[in-house]
Amino acid sequence: MKVVCWLVALSILAAMSVGCGSPKHDEAVSLSDALASTDHQSTHVGPDLPEVLYSQSAGCLNFSGGPAIFQPTAIDTERSLNLTLTSCDFDGNRILSATILPEDSPFALKDPSGAWDPATEEWVVPAWQQEMLQVIFQPTVPSPVVDGSVEPYTATLHLEYRFENGPADALASEDILLSGQAVPDNCITAIANPQKQMESPLAVRLDGLSSISPAGPVTGYEWQVLGPDGATQVFHPSVHAATIVFATDIAGPYKFDLAVTDDAGTPQCFSPPVTVDLDGVVFEPSPPATTMGLEVLLHWRTPGDWHYEEGDTVSNVDLHLVHDWAGGPDLDDDGLPDGWFDTPYDCWAGNPGPHWGVNEPGSTDDPDFFGDGVPQGPEQILLPTPEDLAYRIGIHYRDDFGLGPIFARVIVYFHGEVVMESPEALLWELDLWEVGTVEWPEQSVTPVTTDSGDFKILNDYSNPYEQ
Repeated sequence: MKVVCWLVALSILAAMSVGCGSPKHDEAVSLSDALASTDHQSTHVGPDLPEVLYSQSAGCLNFSGGPAIFQPTAIDTERSLNLTLTSCDFDGNRILSATILPEDSPFALKDPSGAWDPATEEWVVPAWQQEMLQVIFQPTVPSPVVDGSVEPYTATLHLEYRFENGPADALASEDILLSGQAVPDNCITAIANPQKQMESPLAVRLDGLSSISPAGPVTGYEWQVLGPDGATQVFHPSVHAATIVFATDIAGPYKFDLAVTDDAGTPQCFSPPVTVDLDGVVFEPSPPATTMGLEVLLHWRTPGDWHYEEGDTVSNVDLHLVHDWAGGPDLDDDGLPDGWFDTPYDCWAGNPGPHWGVNEPGSTDDPDFFGDGVPQGPEQILLPTPEDLAYRIGIHYRDDFGLGPIFARVIVYFHGEVVMESPEALLWELDLWEVGTVEWPEQSVTPVTTDSGDFKILNDYSNPYEQ
């Protein structure tokens, strides 16, 4: 597996170039210069944006990576997840306290660099910059099994902070959920995850890719189901697949059991059954990253929208995953079809569940899009079993609704492991950022850049099929 590691320097936001387009984006600009630019003030932001942001009395931090949901973890071992804290104003933020409650939970905090103790020391996130906070899950007792389900340990990370140069008594706070399942370390554990229920045909997608073994990878799967009398039961592609689509003709509750094996013959501890009420009502939960061959996540923040409240209009940003067969116009003049917005070969909010693969529609070689309409993201595309070809990842800033620029970043996972985490890209309305290319079965991801090494961002890019 080829892993791309992008180290985000603390000065990245002050030196980011967003070229490849019209002259207004050709030169590298700092955020303060961009916001102070007469052209961008009149077109995107408005001259009062810096003053409005700076006038807040309490701190301003954006959080990504939470809630922190851990993969099933063997007892007496540990897993870690990183939270990213970004100062979203022209003053830094001082973290006064970081506390995990209850105190006897199996979670702990750590500075990835090891330079300080976030649980006992104050620390500062400089203006417009990021700091990482590592959360550790280190269980010593297996999670209880209640009604056939593994109950996770849960806790709350409570952060209190204020502006570095602001009033000492003007405090802000944030609570972040921590959750993790602890399993025995001497046996294999089968875990079945419902993925997506479909209305027609009456069906549900499940997978067992979160199952774990202390002796190595899980290699064998066998599904069983108990449903209403007389119901037709069809498994696609088979009962022995890691990811299945189960179809039937009678609505009602169905209980799924999963048995798993590994090459070492490790005994199975338990297989908590999963009950799904198939009633024809579509639901689209966001499954854990561990269940996917390919997962792409888009996070973004809008500095002009620091005052967001439920019901407000928000910036409209779209995540795209383009199949190698996509066509369409060549608006970037590189001699090849762009592929963006080409139905059916672009998966995005406007085409959230296309049929790409060689199997039946809805099978594991087709992607699914999640998250459209969720204020301030994230958006997510999941592809359980990628085909042997190249895919392209893109971000389109569809409409700013007068809120100005955004900072977007993309995370790519292969089989639940992060293989690429991009720096933040500064995007203006109608910018299209071609992020990178994923190649399968090589399992590689390559960032797309201009000849000068900048992000490849096309300006004033509209959906060509809506014109």
